[in-house]
Amino acid sequence: MSIIPTLQIKIDGETHKIKCDKLRDESYRAELGEKVQAAEGQVQVSLKSLANWEPKDQIDAISFCYEYEADLRFHIGKDSQSEADLFEAVIACLVTNNEMEKHQGSVAAALLVAALKYPDALPGACDRIVQRLRSLGQTGVDRRNLLKQANEFVREIDEIKGSNTSETDSLTIHEIFDDAPVSSDIKVPNDWQLTQKGIGRIGQKQNIPTPILISSRQRDINYGTELVTLAWWSDGRWNERVVNRAAIASTRLIVEELAPYGVIVTSNNAKELVQYLADFASCNQATLETTSVSRQLGWQGLDGIDGFLLSEALLTPDTSFPNNLDTKNQKIHFHGSDEGDNQIADAFHCKGEFEKWMQVLEKVKDFPQVMLTIFACLTAPLLQIFQSPNFIVSLAGRTSGGKTTALRIGASCWGNPNEQDSSSVLKTWSGTATWRERVPANLNNLPFILDDTKHALKGDDVAKTIYGVAQGVGKGRGSTKGLAKQNTWKTVAIMSGEQPATSFTDDGGTRSRTLSLWGSPFKETDPKTGNLVRQIDSRVREHFGHAGPRLVQYLLHNRDLWPEWRKEYKDELKKFQTWAEEENNPFAGRMAPHFAAIATTAWITHSALELPWDYTDPIEPIWDQVAKEAGEANRAAAALRHVMDWAFAHQQEFYLESGSETPVSGNGWAGRWEPKKPSPITKKNDSDWAWIGFIPARLREILRSGGFEDDSTIRSWKDEGWLVLDKSADSKDRCTKKSRVGKNKTPINLIAISCAAFKIIS
Repeated sequence: MSIIPTLQIKIDGETHKIKCDKLRDESYRAELGEKVQAAEGQVQVSLKSLANWEPKDQIDAISFCYEYEADLRFHIGKDSQSEADLFEAVIACLVTNNEMEKHQGSVAAALLVAALKYPDALPGACDRIVQRLRSLGQTGVDRRNLLKQANEFVREIDEIKGSNTSETDSLTIHEIFDDAPVSSDIKVPNDWQLTQKGIGRIGQKQNIPTPILISSRQRDINYGTELVTLAWWSDGRWNERVVNRAAIASTRLIVEELAPYGVIVTSNNAKELVQYLADFASCNQATLETTSVSRQLGWQGLDGIDGFLLSEALLTPDTSFPNNLDTKNQKIHFHGSDEGDNQIADAFHCKGEFEKWMQVLEKVKDFPQVMLTIFACLTAPLLQIFQSPNFIVSLAGRTSGGKTTALRIGASCWGNPNEQDSSSVLKTWSGTATWRERVPANLNNLPFILDDTKHALKGDDVAKTIYGVAQGVGKGRGSTKGLAKQNTWKTVAIMSGEQPATSFTDDGGTRSRTLSLWGSPFKETDPKTGNLVRQIDSRVREHFGHAGPRLVQYLLHNRDLWPEWRKEYKDELKKFQTWAEEENNPFAGRMAPHFAAIATTAWITHSALELPWDYTDPIEPIWDQVAKEAGEANRAAAALRHVMDWAFAHQQEFYLESGSETPVSGNGWAGRWEPKKPSPITKKNDSDWAWIGFIPARLREILRSGGFEDDSTIRSWKDEGWLVLDKSADSKDRCTKKSRVGKNKTPINLIAISCAAFKIIS
């Protein structure tokens, strides 16, 4: 009677004698595997008789042991030590050619395990077999023949897998997972087996214990790169994550990208997962759903032709906010470069009722600073339509004056205004300089709102942020291949602080982009006003995110009016330029584009939101203040006023030709005061003087004491023609004039300010 090949498996103390041919039944095999994995203790497998079996029986037993190797322990006899490694356990079963039949069977079993476990490292596996046989005393072992047999086993295994694929080629994902988040025609790639327990090559162990799919493809319209959405089964549900295509093509990156989110991928199985996903993508390339994604919010496509991306929603002429938004099937989706980008985008959503928010607007319509803040926030998407430059609005004044509440009202036009929430439209200065550069790029065509400059680590941070926002271009950076693409943006920044944002910078161009408002936005700071501010603050925390999207939807529905709106903007621009000229205020004239943008936005918003009161120009009530502050935006003029105030307060420290040659002050001479005629100058507005010359070191000291940068200020004075200079050829590049001071008969270099310059800035 022939012996029936039987695999003995001991599960939780009970021995099961499994006929090898039963392991060919997939359902029985899977059921046995479940028992093995559910066992409380170690599952023992006896390989004692393995060498006596026919090759087909060895294949059935060994392939099962290989598939569940991690859950099994192997031994070759009653008293033998158990072994966790299947290959080493089979090596221990080897016998010499003294027992030729068993020898051949044991070698065949070892080569079969080598072909399963190490198909790419067969020479090393064969060396291990040779080493074991020689240790048993066998000589003349033919390594090349062993390697040849092992390669034949590999081919046989591939053929077996190939024959099995005919059944799985037509398997769709839905035939395995009926609730998988993929379309019905997505298939399992050839040569792969996908089950509830994971992924593996057909006929081999499932080394990837997490079922994972590619559910869709995305193309980044900003950079031209491709992304994929991965879906994996974990904790009783499907989880999804969008990753760069490059991340699933690298064994290192795929671990970094997926392991933190619960996918069981390690350096041990990463290579197999990368290949599986590559085969999955190739198999389903033509049928995977493909969409476009953008890393920037705001207008999409040339001149906004593809719509306006606001968090998850793409507003188009066919949508009607807040209804009729099919975010799943829209043309473009937002996908940030990192989690922080998505967090910022998440802030732009609506809550509560538009009508309740409109009640807030009714209460603040008589507060010009608050209304200007609201309209400035709504101007951001219109800058591109007007072809107007970026600008900044600065609310300054003492603490508890309502500045933060004004910012919250402005932020509530677009989304969550509560800066204490993780996703808020209103930000603070606690971020890094890099963060403040990248946020505007993310918020393209949306406002960038920052509360309280005192939280900035240093004043230079404020200056750099103002400059960056105004320029609308990110820093140029290198990449591993050359130069990285620079971010660009259109935005309006609204800031608050105890001092004007312009006080942090001497850059004249940047300051001319900043509208400064001083004092409480709610005029008074009495208890009655305080109660109103608290009511408004509470209301906008509950009702927000309605006005901005409604305005954008109105712009999209009335695209044919864009040329008319541009004309209206240009008319407003001329109006404010005329106002500035009439007041001889060229600095306010430089800010006319910003005044015009806000005023035109207010006019359009009045129709878009159907405001129940007559339209009024939001700039006119505060023109005197912003025009005055605009004048202060010229740092050169402000610095000159500071210096001249100091000079008239310290006349005795200046040398006069007709006066004493000994300085009155212990600090020495500050410079020379040159009169038009030999008479004392007694009044600040006295024009009987030609110029005042400062000793350079003293002038620099005076400038720095007033918070002005000395070198750039002096150069600006020269460019404005405010300095009296020597006419010699060798002094054309200098900012000085030579003249005698005190007892010193030798002329020295002075920085001489003309009387005419003082008249200009007075």
